[in-house]
Amino acid sequence: FKSILSFDTSEIPPGATIKSATLRVRRRSQKGWNPFLVQGPCQVDIMEGPFGTAKLEKSDFETSAMAEGVAVLSPVTTDGAFSKAVLSDEGLNAINKGGITQMRVYCGTPPLGKALRGFVKFYAGSPCNPEDSPTLEIVYTP
Repeated sequence: FKSILSFDTSEIPPGATIKSATLRVRRRSQKGWNPFLVQGPCQVDIMEGPFGTAKLEKSDFETSAMAEGVAVLSPVTTDGAFSKAVLSDEGLNAINKGGITQMRVYCGTPPLGKALRGFVKFYAGSPCNPEDSPTLEIVYTP
């Protein structure tokens, strides 16, 4: 239940003040248990990166974050719905101005004694349907 998202934040000038940032992902489908309901809220970390073009490795998901727990995704219960997360001040300060900002999204572990069989899929980036792609909306002043 971990994912890494990359956003091009290179257009933000180095001296800009970031006022707010909202991550938005669109639910595609679900099978079995909904991790939002069983495991609790999904957290967002900002990672040091970029990871580049190489295949992601297990260690990429386990490495320490530059800023941990900077947002919590809102739970989604229906396909096609959007899950949103508003970044904290720590998250705003960790956005990579003039580069790439990478986020790790993850849910907690299932409650003790609960076998979890299920998952939620979110749309990945797609040039065909940009409205389905994850977005990071950033409001800043130069």
